Amino acid sequence: MERGEKKESKQAEKPLDEIARETRRRIDFLRRKPVVDQRDVYRLFKRFFQQYLRKDYEFTIDELRHEIHCIYLQHSVRERIDDLLERLSLIEYTNVVYSREELRALLDDFATVVRSLVAESERRESFIRRMLRLLFPQRPERPIISEFPAIEVDDPLMIELRTLAEEIYASLDRGKVRGAARRYQELIGKYNALGPSAQQNVYHLVHEAYKAIKAHS
Repeated sequence: MERGEKKESKQAEKPLDEIARETRRRIDFLRRKPVVDQRDVYRLFKRFFQQYLRKDYEFTIDELRHEIHCIYLQHSVRERIDDLLERLSLIEYTNVVYSREELRALLDDFATVVRSLVAESERRESFIRRMLRLLFPQRPERPIISEFPAIEVDDPLMIELRTLAEEIYASLDRGKVRGAARRYQELIGKYNALGPSAQQNVYHLVHEAYKAIKAHS
């Protein structure tokens, strides 16, 4: 297959927690080796993100950076990934040679990123289940992965809108109604910037967020 050619990934059905467990086992194995080859670390990192992003083609670190910036991640998680990408890009584009201790530190940071991405995925799944119950109260429970991809590359404005809705419910869960109301004002601003068709697609999300805030007021 030509570099950059895209096709459906055969690994798309593998759950993220399983991918993460396999990756953490490989990280532990590499950390215990008396001699660590930095190319093995580089390949493991790229393999994990191929699976995480459901991509079945080879990409460069720069292409991976672009893919990561197309999805919503918490700021702290994104910063950790950016730091790893910066260090790994030196392996790809320069003749840098990391020491064993530097590679072990890189693996430790990588393990932290993997744990953070699993936690974020679980939090997002919980939010989506709540939204499905609000929007379709009579609908039987179905696996989320069949309806909502784990990673959704979308228009940046739509991503911001969904993120704000998620933050509204998180604020309400913590009893921070004022914080939820502020997020709702931001949500309305983003919603009004959408075209009519896009507004129709997310109207229920905005309306249910409003009702949730009113119920807590």
